[in-house]
Amino acid sequence: MKKLRTNYLPAVGTVTGCLLGLAFIAPSALAQVTHTVTLSGATFSGGSFDVVFLPGDLPAGSQLLSVSVNAELLDTVFDPSTLESTFANDLTFYVGPNPNAGRGGVFTEGLLQVGGFSSYVGAVGENVAWADGNSPAPGTTVIDTVTSGADFASGIDLSAWTVYVGNGYNYPNTFGTWSGTIEITMAVVPEPQQVAALAGLGLVGFAIMRRQRRNQN
Repeated sequence: MKKLRTNYLPAVGTVTGCLLGLAFIAPSALAQVTHTVTLSGATFSGGSFDVVFLPGDLPAGSQLLSVSVNAELLDTVFDPSTLESTFANDLTFYVGPNPNAGRGGVFTEGLLQVGGFSSYVGAVGENVAWADGNSPAPGTTVIDTVTSGADFASGIDLSAWTVYVGNGYNYPNTFGTWSGTIEITMAVVPEPQQVAALAGLGLVGFAIMRRQRRNQN
């Protein structure tokens, strides 16, 4: 059995995000919002993730509708002793507990994982594979869309969880470098004070906050 590492390290390279579709919203209106995470030569070691959203960053009731990936594996570093390596479809979207919540199991009690060979979900969580990208060869692409109600359970409120992107193959001495995008589409009802802030993010984008987490053996 492989021992899962949970070394939550920031990616090397550029990982940015922006919200689209919030240019004009009535405070009480239900809006469909797409958040695009852009990867520009971002390198993740095995089992490492970046935070996209923390609990409370999104309006309450921000329900996940779909997740789309369109990315290319630029490079992979394999473990010379075992020849284990990161595949293109190890690029992972993960919905899990808050890393600062002061409890264990941050990367074993997740609600939803899309992509990645290693499992990070709990007993009630779902693990969904990307449809392609099953190769470690540089230049391999992973292009797919998964939707609520069809590929995973509906009603996931992202405002109550931490959302991550990273390398879902948790094996020592392996790395993967990707360029491309992950699009997260949600249905939200913005609070009045959040409308302007979210619309501003949609215009100018923002750099994803990266937070170091403790190694857990």
